[in-house]
Amino acid sequence: MSDNQKWKTIAEQNMAKRFNDSQLRSKPKLLEILQLFSLLAPDPLPIGAIGELFGNDNLKGVLAELAKGQWLAADGEATSYYMEGQVSTFIREYAPASPELAGKLAKSLFEALGNAGEAAGLLLTHALALEKLLDRRTFSIEGNGHGLLLSGIAMSLMKNGKVAEAPVFARKSFTKTEAALGPWHQDTATACAIAGNVYGYLEEADEALAWYTKAMEIREKTLGASHPGTASVYASIGNLHVALGLYDTALEWLAKALAIREKTFGEGHYETASTCIDISAAYAGMFDFGTMATWATRALAARDLAMKRISQGEAGDALEELMGALDITERIHGVGHPDTASICSGIGTAYEAQGKCHEALDWHRKALAICQSAMPPLHPETAKAYSNIGNALVSTGELGKGMEHLKTGFEIYNETLGESSFEAGITLDRLAFAYVKAGRHDEAIECFERSFAILSDVMGINCVENATTCDNLGYIYVEHLDDHQKALEWYEKGLEIRTAALGEGHVDLAISYGNIASMHLLLGNKDNAYHWFEMVVALREQALGTGHMDTAKSYSDMASFYLNQGDCERTLEWLFKALVIKEGNLGAGHPEIAGICNEIAVAYYLMEELDNALIWLERAAAIWEASIGNHIATATAYGSIGAILRAKGEHRAAIGFFEKELSLYESLEGEDQFNSAAPLANIGKAYLDLYESRQGVAWLEKAYTAQEGRLGARDAATAEIAGVLAQAYSSLGEPETASQWLEKSLPGPPEDG
Repeated sequence: MSDNQKWKTIAEQNMAKRFNDSQLRSKPKLLEILQLFSLLAPDPLPIGAIGELFGNDNLKGVLAELAKGQWLAADGEATSYYMEGQVSTFIREYAPASPELAGKLAKSLFEALGNAGEAAGLLLTHALALEKLLDRRTFSIEGNGHGLLLSGIAMSLMKNGKVAEAPVFARKSFTKTEAALGPWHQDTATACAIAGNVYGYLEEADEALAWYTKAMEIREKTLGASHPGTASVYASIGNLHVALGLYDTALEWLAKALAIREKTFGEGHYETASTCIDISAAYAGMFDFGTMATWATRALAARDLAMKRISQGEAGDALEELMGALDITERIHGVGHPDTASICSGIGTAYEAQGKCHEALDWHRKALAICQSAMPPLHPETAKAYSNIGNALVSTGELGKGMEHLKTGFEIYNETLGESSFEAGITLDRLAFAYVKAGRHDEAIECFERSFAILSDVMGINCVENATTCDNLGYIYVEHLDDHQKALEWYEKGLEIRTAALGEGHVDLAISYGNIASMHLLLGNKDNAYHWFEMVVALREQALGTGHMDTAKSYSDMASFYLNQGDCERTLEWLFKALVIKEGNLGAGHPEIAGICNEIAVAYYLMEELDNALIWLERAAAIWEASIGNHIATATAYGSIGAILRAKGEHRAAIGFFEKELSLYESLEGEDQFNSAAPLANIGKAYLDLYESRQGVAWLEKAYTAQEGRLGARDAATAEIAGVLAQAYSSLGEPETASQWLEKSLPGPPEDG
């Protein structure tokens, strides 16, 4: 593969996925990473995925704005643009190739990708050039970034078959790490273990054993002889002796590792299973195939126990355990065995739970490929793969393809398990969600009701899945069909099912309580609404305690209830209680904290305490600026600050914030940019307040054009701007122009379309 192709693959498969993570949405981080790519990449640099990420057909313009520190929000569905040629040169104009910058950018990239070994693999072709930059005397990385980087490169070299080059980086990693952190640090032990792996691959057993022994000494001294971290070194020493044919010694070390892992993790864990596999390999080397089979069977049993724990939600790190289970299955049965399909599906589901739908899609497709090659044409595992792929596609916005896959999965379930199977019911539920997203509400209701009937038949009507289906039907009726009474009926049915399935006092009943409370509020039944909101609070406080995030949500819901009633003081009481919990769980700089600050500001504004409202709005804006950058929430906060300053008579300051709001909206993609009409109008009104009428009408005319383009000339908001313009031109002594705008402000028949 050429450098050009390799970097295109990197961009398409990694950058767009990983940079879309909300945790990485900070303009300095992305800019640094782009600059790092410019320093290390070949020329031309294919970065089409950046165009896809930012949704801008002028990629140079995007990069220019980034270089100036302006952040452009991603829409996730934009067309991919691929520009060859001068792109890397263009970026280099903003990235002086200094060793200090290179080191800083390298560290940023490796942190952003979250895995030093994987990141080093992406930069493998540039490893020597990178090391040359990192080795300059003027360079330094905070902590042990340099040592970890070198370890990552060593691991990547091994994974990519360049084992002979790996020892140089492994030894340098140890030297840098020991110098930075001392001889007894865990990173130093890790560097030793990696060096042992490298020399083990090279079959330099004495050197490998020396490094493993050094790692063992550090871990025994710092962690103790019964720690899982120490067990991993014991296992490595055992496997080295297996490779040397010293099976008795190998079994002694592996037995020590197994004893620690069983005690720490239990029998049902992938590390326990992995050790059983290693022991079976030792017996295979001794030609004791009966004992080998016993240990292999024990490994599979441990894997199955681990999978069961994961399916029941008991695993601490499901993804790590699933990866371990896949490794075990492949080592016993080989790649592509039918057993691996189910594990690949589990890995995909674990990624979905983390919101990483693109990664999930890759694993679900692996599962489908295995099913199609290793199983009969029609098989339930194949149906599951289709259903999982469909669900992931829907999550990424590919509704048409997603629905096709879900329908295929449902059809295969019909053929293999029958229509009245649990799996078929769940697939219909997923299909219904896709219909909701596509705006096909009648079809969604049909699927949900069909799913409800199937699950009732298979599991009994009082299964928890049916309660969720009731919630989904209630959501459709309230959000899309505006039938609040019908929604209430479904929510009440969901409560009935949850109570029967889970029992009185179960914390999940709060889901139904909250739904019912919201419906009573919409229906105007305030006393009933308060009763149900109060039950949510009491249940969650009792079941979860007063420091849990779900309890905080209940407090926020209660605040919304009081705000709806116009009781701002009680609103603030509940919001401050929610704020304490969320700050304790999320930290003071999380976007959710900004949301509560904004709600507090609204309550103070309604109480006409403008100074307090301004304090909380400024705090919200600062948090959003730092955490999510250019976003509609940040823009809204600017506009709200401007409105309060205008109400306080501080018109010049208000104009400054309205201009910030406008600038941010104009940088956003999609529907958000149409909100520019509001700040344009507010700027115009502020100038009118200052008796600078010519400037005022100029801004208001821009606002009218923007609003008319979005909502039409007869929309009330458009007409309102026309009315303000009519008054302004009248005050300027221009009655003809005032009359024209007055005519535009008058109500008229709705426009076609």
